[in-house]
Amino acid sequence: MDCLTANTWVNDEVINAYFCLLTLRSHMRWEKYLVTSKTIKDIDEDEGVAPARCACFNSSLYVHLRDTDYSYQKVRRWSKGKELDKMDMIVAPINISNAHWVL
Repeated sequence: MDCLTANTWVNDEVINAYFCLLTLRSHMRWEKYLVTSKTIKDIDEDEGVAPARCACFNSSLYVHLRDTDYSYQKVRRWSKGKELDKMDMIVAPINISNAHWVL
């Protein structure tokens, strides 16, 4: 947690932990929505729309994808069990020159 003090950079461990929390929150909200709704299409006007389904990847995904020695075998299991075709958002953090994080 030293990286969260003033004048320090946020490292990949903090980013990955935060993205795990986002994924967990997305999953929990979706599960609650399914339990409280009769069907996925049944949207209660008071509740608004169904919660967004989000899949978050590890910060090293982009590093492996841009690698000059790219191999599908290195990253193929990373999406296993995520049902990417059913997601509203797919997010992968990218570190630019060790100075800035983007999605």
